[in-house]
Amino acid sequence: MNWNIWTIWMLTSSLLLMKETTATPLMNFAGNKIGGNNKVQAYTGVRFRDEDYDASGFDPSEDVHKCAKGSTFCEKIENYPSTEVTSILSETNKYSELFGSDSVNTMTISNRFGEEDDEEQLCESQIRLVYPQAGLTRDNTWRYIVNQQNYTQGIRVDECVHTRQCNMMHQLPFGLKSHCKQKYVYRQLVAIDEDGYTVKDLFKIPSCCQCVLIRTHGRF
Repeated sequence: MNWNIWTIWMLTSSLLLMKETTATPLMNFAGNKIGGNNKVQAYTGVRFRDEDYDASGFDPSEDVHKCAKGSTFCEKIENYPSTEVTSILSETNKYSELFGSDSVNTMTISNRFGEEDDEEQLCESQIRLVYPQAGLTRDNTWRYIVNQQNYTQGIRVDECVHTRQCNMMHQLPFGLKSHCKQKYVYRQLVAIDEDGYTVKDLFKIPSCCQCVLIRTHGRF
């Protein structure tokens, strides 16, 4: 009888001990469960990524056609993930040195025919300060650019007013014609990649409007 009581007590104690050790899952420093069917989530220093994370939430490709209209950037993009971007940036101070705005002379934010009275540009251009929310990268893919609230990147762009014949180019030799052509530079900006991480990437930015000559018949 005493042996049966001892056996029952031992079994009961074992069950209670198992319940204590399994009822509350072990949590890592990020507050994520460890063990069972829950895998440890790696901390990247920027954000946590869930197993069922939908990467399509950080791909602006479907929306850029509504705002780009032939440009390499969008200043305001529909469905910009503002809440997610704020959450991502709140977890890191990476790339903070890239936030801010270019210095642009407000007198030149207009169509330029010449910066001096005795000068005239062959191609008219417009200089302005923009805050793009999406842009075309060096790899010819679209990405979200960080631009909202306290996280802004103002960049100077110089865009052609038109791409027709250059000014004062009406008397060119036979076989030549001219037109204004938009030129670009690659500018490093803070962006959000397709997996939802902050990255530095190079974006194609309008830099000047250049007059070019095209040969239409034979040699000069």
